[in-house]
Formats: sequence, C-alpha cells, structure tokens
Amino acid sequence: GMMDLMDVFALCGVVVMVVYVGVWMILTMLLLRFMMFPSFKVPQGDQFDELTQVVKGFAAALWKGKTTNPLVDFGIDHDDVVIPVFHYSDDQNNPTQNVLKGWYIPPFKKDNNKRNNNHKENNNNNYIDAIEDCDHELLHDTCIILIHGAGRDRRSFMRHAAALHSLGAGMLLCDLREHGISTTKGYGINYNTRESDDVLSMVRYVRENTEHQCVITCGTSTGASAAIIAAAIVKDPTSPYYLDGVIAENPFANRKLMFKNVFVFATGTISSLLSKIMSPLAALSALFALRIISFFYDSKKERRPEPLECIGEIAPRPVMFMHGTKDNILSFQHSTLLHESANHPKQLWIVEDGHHTALFDIQTDEWMRRVTAFVRQCRDAVGKATMNT
Repeated sequence: GMMDLMDVFALCGVVVMVVYVGVWMILTMLLLRFMMFPSFKVPQGDQFDELTQVVKGFAAALWKGKTTNPLVDFGIDHDDVVIPVFHYSDDQNNPTQNVLKGWYIPPFKKDNNKRNNNHKENNNNNYIDAIEDCDHELLHDTCIILIHGAGRDRRSFMRHAAALHSLGAGMLLCDLREHGISTTKGYGINYNTRESDDVLSMVRYVRENTEHQCVITCGTSTGASAAIIAAAIVKDPTSPYYLDGVIAENPFANRKLMFKNVFVFATGTISSLLSKIMSPLAALSALFALRIISFFYDSKKERRPEPLECIGEIAPRPVMFMHGTKDNILSFQHSTLLHESANHPKQLWIVEDGHHTALFDIQTDEWMRRVTAFVRQCRDAVGKATMNT
C-alpha cells in the first residue's frame, strides 16, 4: 500500500512537471511572438505614402488624435524624406535596398513669415509659447533626431517636436524598419543591429543633406537603446555616422534583462499567481527569445554590443537618461545600470510616477527644461571642438 501511494505521488509529480514545462514553453513562444511582432503594432510597409490612422494601445491615449503630420496637427512645415539604409560594417558607400520614411522639420526662423512661422492660426496645443517672442539664441546648426520605440512609429515624437520647435533646431522623425511606412519584410523587431543601423543611416542623412554641425538623438525605449549602440560604435568625429550626444528615455540595458522584464509583466497581466509560479524560469525564457531573435538577424550581420556593454564608449560626448518609477515594461533599474556604467558627462533623471514613454506628458515643463539644457550642452561642446581644430 505504501509503495502504491509513493507511485501515485511520483506520477503526480511527473504530471505537474510536464504541465509546468508545457505552460512555460507556450508562454515563452508567446513572449517571442510578442517581442518580434507586438500586438499593438500596425503593419504597413514602404508601398504606402501615408501612415494609417489606426492607432492601437497606449499610444491612442498619448497621441490624443494627433496622427496625421506636423503641418496638419501642429501647424509646423516639414519635408517628407526617404532615407537609404546603410549597413554600417558593409560597403559604406552602397546602401541596402531598404529605406526609412520620415519627416524633416527645418529650423524655425524668426524672420521668415512663410516657412514654419504659422503657429498662430493653428495653435491647437498648449506647449508652445508664442515663438515669435522667443529671445533666446536659435539653434539652427543643431539637428535632433527623434526615434520611436518598438511597435510604434514616428508620430510617437510629434508632440515633443512641436514643443522643441521653438529652440530653432532642425528635427528628423523617421519610422524604423518593420514599422510605419519604412521597409517592412515581416522579419519582426531585432532590438539591436537592425535598429542601430537605422539610427546610423539617419545620422548620415542629416550630415550629408543638411547644414547642421551638431547632431543629437532623442530616443525612447528601443529607439533610445539603438541610439546608444549607434553612438558607441562610431567614435571618429569625422565620420558621417558620428553622434554628438544621446538622450535616452526608458532605454533597456540589455535584451536579456528586457525580455525577462516583459515575461514577468506579460504573465502578470494574465494572472499574478501565474507570474509568481513562472518567474523562476523568466531568465530562461529571455535567453531563448534572445537566441531566436539573434538567429534571425544578428547571425547574418555581426552582433553589436548590448547598450550596457558599450555605454562607456560614448564619452566625452554627453548622455542623458530619463526613466519613470512606474514603468512596468522596463523597470527604471535599466537606466540606473546604464548611468552607473557610463562615463562623464552623464545625467540621470528618475521621474516619480512616470510611465513607459510618457514622461513628457506628466512633466512637460521639466522635460523641456532638461532637454533644452542638454541640447545646448552638446552644441557648445561641438562649437569648442570646431574652434580647436
């Protein structure tokens, strides 16, 4: 009788283990699917000329119906641009067959009544003081490249661009590949090599097609991490791919830690009990997802370092991290880890009650103050370097 009971317990144990591993495998495959093809992502492709008006998820609340373009939504003139994508380590002068589509917003000029001076009749936002009255020095020689996160598109930064316009800097907003109306082949999101190539291609476009001397990125989430990698791997100031400064809003420190965070977050949305039961295997899920995503892209190209591995290479160029304490997708420890590993000059702004990609919305004035000061810091550093050569 005792042996029979032991056999029953053993069988039950095996069944529980099989079920546990089976559930884990299903959740891991769902994680992989979600990371490569987020449910809130709206697939389009470069055969389209207009972004869809369909907006899914949290973006609908943040964008508040401003989903067409800077002219229609904010009265800001812009040029539609098509940017060739280069793979940084291949033949530098032969672009790939891929393109990024985006908007280039030329610098605001006080004295030009036609171009980019028409906020008055279309002032349907409260970020912009009357630009005509601005008395500060306009940053015409600076371009800010604004880079969205995974599953979104260039409109993620349209409200920020409307506010930043008064600085007089030029701005570039593009859809990353596999997003919006840039080249989309159904590969999914890579979170490393592909996105950092996209950032480098944007930098090259600005350097070769505009007069801007100072080029800075302001990215969020995956866009922030891609810009960290892009800045770190190009250290030659004479390169057309060279960045002068990086603003990173809720970046991830490395993909494994990010996938682990998302696994815990996603299982938690199903059930908090499920999240507790499965969390011991979260790291294994993250490793598996990383292997698959790397196999689909990194293996064909060289693997780039993770942001945490290369953040120290950006100095002496300035870098600023910002992250919210209520970010439940990427915990703010990602930014604290990156900040600890970065060399000076560096800044860290932790925003109380800030959510993922939404710091501007709860702290608009402080966001503007910090970003403006940072842009000027980068611009002044470039000015000094130019004087010394």
